[in-house]
Amino acid sequence: MAPPGWLSPAQKKRFQEILQDAPVKLLRRWAASLLAAYVVAEDTIAQANEARQTEAGRHLLERNSDRTLTIAPLLKLQARFLPNLRQLGGELGFSPSWGAG
Repeated sequence: MAPPGWLSPAQKKRFQEILQDAPVKLLRRWAASLLAAYVVAEDTIAQANEARQTEAGRHLLERNSDRTLTIAPLLKLQARFLPNLRQLGGELGFSPSWGAG
């Protein structure tokens, strides 16, 4: 299964790594778009985390223009994509406990 052309080079590499590491017959051709979405979500979270490591991005809270505290945008970005990553991973069969319980 080939990665979609719209993925970045790093995302294409990760797509292939996941395919190589996945159990045989876990991922089918129809799952390519789900896997691509998983890779994009994973990459977005990783990039936000890297940006948060910098001096400018290390704060969890920031002040709005009206001086009230709010959650930092990079933290919001990560929080937005984490549920997507978990759901896509479950749909792809990446968790043995998915659907249990």
